[in-house]
This record gives sequence, structure tokens and C-alpha cells, in this order.
Amino acid sequence: MHVRAKIFFVLFAAAIAGIAVAGSMLVLAHEEKVILAQAENGAGNVAPQAGPPPAPALPERIIWKADGAAMVRVAAGPFMMGGVRNENEKPRRSVTLPGYYIDQTEVSFGRYLRFCKETGRRPPVSILTMQTVPESVMALPAANVSWDDADAYCKWAGKLLPGEAEWEKACAGPSGREYPWGNGWNGSVCTNRTNSGDHATPVGSRPGCKSPYGAMDLGGNVWEWTADWYQAYPGSKLNFDMTGTERVVKGGSFFYSIYLLRCADRYHLPPDDISDQNGFRCVVTPGKDFKDRIGVP
Repeated sequence: MHVRAKIFFVLFAAAIAGIAVAGSMLVLAHEEKVILAQAENGAGNVAPQAGPPPAPALPERIIWKADGAAMVRVAAGPFMMGGVRNENEKPRRSVTLPGYYIDQTEVSFGRYLRFCKETGRRPPVSILTMQTVPESVMALPAANVSWDDADAYCKWAGKLLPGEAEWEKACAGPSGREYPWGNGWNGSVCTNRTNSGDHATPVGSRPGCKSPYGAMDLGGNVWEWTADWYQAYPGSKLNFDMTGTERVVKGGSFFYSIYLLRCADRYHLPPDDISDQNGFRCVVTPGKDFKDRIGVP
């Protein structure tokens, strides 16, 4: 090809390419203008789909209006239930529970006697012999109560006795502590045989005996009734079922120490057992009218 022809061909090709590039730039500029106009007018924007509003956070501590008891929240989720010391507390395993609230302390005589007055229920025998009940007694855990007495109180207050798993989780926390205060015995922080003088102490008076959720006195002071019959755990080597005859009690009492005060320890009593070592506390699961039934301290 002649040199002039080659130069003409190269210049022609470059011109065509330039026109194509310029055209592309014009198209892009036009598209940019359209997008900007749509943004200004709100056109072309797809609003995100609105999901359900987040549930309001539950308070960590409440006052239950029906009986005036302070309660602490036990968050939903798994915890390690059971122990390895006694065969009846095996196997140790993960158990998942919904969230609930548990009384921060055992029910006191003061609260229990109000229940008796309003319902006509017979007061505990230890109270019947008193002309007047001193304030020091009113602050003690309500004792000499049967399982039926404890169950009746909880239902009167719009609550329930805790199941064994609920009680143990409130004591041990999600990691499954050995005692409410941690792993390892510490007789100075709870009411037990080494320091009680053979009697209970006022509810909540041992600040060191506090569980991960803030519940007090779950180790020592008085045994606490639970809602459950005494049965072997699923997967246990033991095979027993005392349904109808024995209820589970937890926590030990002022008369015992060390092993019986562990969160995982299981003891059992007939429902009609009445003793100065038997007390209780209640639980409640938030429901539809929950906000109307609580105060927040």
C-alpha cells in the first residue's frame, strides 16, 4: 500500500474510534443525569421493607406488685445442669430455658403472713404461738410451710414455684457454677451449719451469697420447695420415679454445710413435710399483661 494511503487509513480509523468514545461518553453522561434526577424526585428508590419493631429490653430487676417482692431476671438460653458428685445429679448436661424472673430472696414471714391474712390460710405453727410477731421474725424466711402452702402462696401472687431446672439455673448461672457465689466452698458468705447458731437469718442479709443473676440465699438458710417431683434425670444410670410421693427441694439449709448447699445437689421431701428448715420462692414468666403487674425500682 502507498505511504499516503496508509496514513489516510490510520487517521480514518482513529477518527472512527474517537467518535465511538465520544458517543459512549455522551450516553454515560445522559444516564448520570437521569439517575440524579430520579434521586432528587424520589423515583427509582426502593424503600427497605419495614420489619417488626425490636422488642423492648426487659428490666434486670422488677418489683412484683401483687406481693411487693423484688425479682431478678434470668435470661433465656442454655446452662449446664447437674453435677458429678452424686449419682442422682448425673448426667451433667446442657439445658435450655426461656427467660423468666425469680424472687430475689426467699419469701419472708412478713409477706407470707399478709397472704394468710388475705386468704384465711392457717399461719405456720411457729407463728401461732406468738401474741405479736416481732419485726425480726417478719424478716426471716417463711418456714414451717408445706409444699401446698408454698404453691398456694405463689398462685395467690400470680406466680409459680420454680421448676428444678429454673431454680438451678438461677443458682448456677449459664456456666453451671458449683455454688451461687462461684466454684469452691466459702462458709463465710452463706447461712450454714458453721455460723447459723441453728436458726435461719433474715432474707437477703448475706450479700456474698449472690448468684450470677443477683438472686440471694440460694445456698443455705432454708431448703426451697420446687414444682417438680423427684425423678431420675434422662440418661441417668439410676432408675427411680417418686412422682406423687416426694418433691425436689434445693439449696440446703442453716443446719447443713458444703455439699448439700451446691447448686446441683438434689434432695427430696414429702409434700406435707413441715419444718423450720423448709421455705420457698416464686418465679414468673413475662406474659401479655406483664408490664401492668410490675414496677421498676
